[in-house]
Amino acid sequence: MADMPSVNRDALPPVGRAPLHLDELRALAEAGQAIVQARMDEDQLCELIFQHATRLMDASSFHLGLFDRDDFVIKVWMRHGQRLPGARFVGGANDGIVGWLRRNRQPLLVHDFETEMQDLPARPRYDDEHPPRSAVFVPILAGEQAIGSLAVQSDEPGAFSEEGLRILFIIANQAGVALVNARLYQVVERRARQLQTVAQVSRKVAAILDLDQLLNQVVELIRDRFGYYHVQIFVVAQGTGRAYFRASSGHNLNKMWLRHGRFVRIGSEGIIGWVAQHGQPLLANDVSLESRYFPDDPRLLPDTQAELGVPLMVEDRVLGVLDVQARELNAFTSEDLFILTALADQIAVAIEDTRLYQAAKDEAAISSALLDVANAMARPYRVPEMANTVARLTPSLAGVDRCTVMILDHTTYEVLASQCQPSARHVKPVQTGLRVAARDFPLLDQVCRERRPLWVEDVSADDLVPPEIVRRYGMQAILGVPLIVQNEVLGVLLVDEVDAPHIFSSRQVEMVRGVASQLAVAIESARLALQETERARMGEELRVAHEIQASFLPEASPSLPGYDIAHVWLAAREVAGDFFDFIPLTARRLGLVIADVSDKGVPAALFMALARILMRVIAADRRSPARVLRRVNELLLENSRSDMFITLWYGVLDPVQHDLLFANAGHNPPLLLSAATGKIRLLRKHGLILGILPIVALEDDRVALAPGDILILYTDGVTDAINLGEESFEMTRLQDVVLAHQTQSAAAIAEAIKAAVREFVGSAPQFDDLTLIVVKRLI
Repeated sequence: MADMPSVNRDALPPVGRAPLHLDELRALAEAGQAIVQARMDEDQLCELIFQHATRLMDASSFHLGLFDRDDFVIKVWMRHGQRLPGARFVGGANDGIVGWLRRNRQPLLVHDFETEMQDLPARPRYDDEHPPRSAVFVPILAGEQAIGSLAVQSDEPGAFSEEGLRILFIIANQAGVALVNARLYQVVERRARQLQTVAQVSRKVAAILDLDQLLNQVVELIRDRFGYYHVQIFVVAQGTGRAYFRASSGHNLNKMWLRHGRFVRIGSEGIIGWVAQHGQPLLANDVSLESRYFPDDPRLLPDTQAELGVPLMVEDRVLGVLDVQARELNAFTSEDLFILTALADQIAVAIEDTRLYQAAKDEAAISSALLDVANAMARPYRVPEMANTVARLTPSLAGVDRCTVMILDHTTYEVLASQCQPSARHVKPVQTGLRVAARDFPLLDQVCRERRPLWVEDVSADDLVPPEIVRRYGMQAILGVPLIVQNEVLGVLLVDEVDAPHIFSSRQVEMVRGVASQLAVAIESARLALQETERARMGEELRVAHEIQASFLPEASPSLPGYDIAHVWLAAREVAGDFFDFIPLTARRLGLVIADVSDKGVPAALFMALARILMRVIAADRRSPARVLRRVNELLLENSRSDMFITLWYGVLDPVQHDLLFANAGHNPPLLLSAATGKIRLLRKHGLILGILPIVALEDDRVALAPGDILILYTDGVTDAINLGEESFEMTRLQDVVLAHQTQSAAAIAEAIKAAVREFVGSAPQFDDLTLIVVKRLI
């Protein structure tokens, strides 16, 4: 059964508990489902909310407004039945009744403004010669925050009741979540477009290895693509305290500043110097108010009003600064910061790549060593075996005394493997299986938290390694590298020296980092392979479960004198929540059952099996359909601890009297086609669903079946089937199919309905089980 939106009764306003009519509840549920499932932008969603409100109450004078900081922006505005354009009221979010709603997050019902004006918590603000006499105001809530308001108004006093207030309040509750989701979706979509632009720039940058050519193309690409006034890049000269100019866009500055060897002192000159020192972006939307601003030559860049500097970083190292300038005040937003940060990451990687390219000899040695590690792990080892291989190879490759692999398990690290340099006979491996809490080994915790290599050159001068570990294993210097794959930290690869304090070289750090990366990928691959094996096993179990479930259901439709009966059952998953049954009863009567469990998959199948067994046992007791369903409900509540429920229709067909006695527990109303009139009517009489309340109100109903009459029993997998355009098959299409094929056999009618649903859905996936029973009287 498709998920239905629910009404949070605790969220209803405390203005009385007069029950809503069934039609109103159904309309509210349909409105809620449509609003929550809508995939629209904010304006379209507001219009949808208004359309559903008009179906539930008089909305000829209506507004739906949202708060934008201190402003109140009306998205949908009706006055005396006339549509008005949207409007923005500056500061209006905190004034009048709207402001009171925002602060208090409570609804307000006004029966008569003229008599209640002095008692209102806030005075309304109207721009109308004929203000309304009565109104309902409700806040649109998203969690604890009011994001807007809904209101309906009338020229007549007493036009709205507490019931109307509750209806509007429920609509507002449903709208709040949907509007927040719509805003988030728009932000994500906008961010995706920006990232696509960044990716386009990055692809051009990635192919350039010459640093000067790379940086010159980068600044021109950024200026051309994003329209900035001036773009420039400074590169840090390690160990000098300076950042040197390397490239700029236009203005004939490039050659001159390169010729003059322009530089800024890190930490003491301008925004660029500050960013290079701190490794953090700095945004100045008015450079005249920024004390850290140091102007470029005003004769060359006279129009700079705003500046944004972003560090070019790889791990924790600042390689340089990307600096952009604008002619306008307040030109930069958080979006500019996001885009430039993403670009800076790409540029930094490209700069680092060019440096690594120039250091090819060291990289060749490291690559060769890592290839040895990769070859050693190429066979399908289990995780402990791979860890042991890495621990064995790394000491020799990295030139350290010992290597230890530690896997993170929540807040505890466990030693998976430990091996020593063959020549270091006095060194012993760390005990496999040793477990250390993260809080007791600060180095491990810091490595995983910061997600970068960290080392201690002299453990006696630091408290990052537990003293007990130091004494037990003789550690003098230690390097830790995180095992990271797809942004998940799996553990830490540790190497250490035992003879004396040690300064780890960049080559050692890079070597261990490369080994750690390969090990992390291998561990993840092994885990994924295990998961795939488990998934295949589960798939086989589900296939068997499907066969078992299918064996519970009738293989063929029964043969009943004077009647033609057919059925269709299509599960949306391997196991289904729909079921049907034909129950032989005394006096040649036949019990007809069709039902739909609220969930899908294995839980729904188990619940279905329980319900089917109960139906078979209790129906044999000659009770009326309503009594059977009431007893089934009692036993479901006694024997099931799940929060699932079931809609179930049960009828008893008498082939002698040619009548049908039935009861309906919240299921879709069957269709009955009269052969005499050629018209279809719905057997609407029904009660509550089963499995929720201990007492359900159910009544029997009876209809006579004349020759040629056709009864259609179905689940909502038929009427709620959705195509790629998000349209539903709906009742009208079902009726059209039945009318078009009424002269055919029951099997032909069932197949025609199935074919019509499939043709309507097209390539859209089946989201719900589909079940049909067709009963046609022949004589």
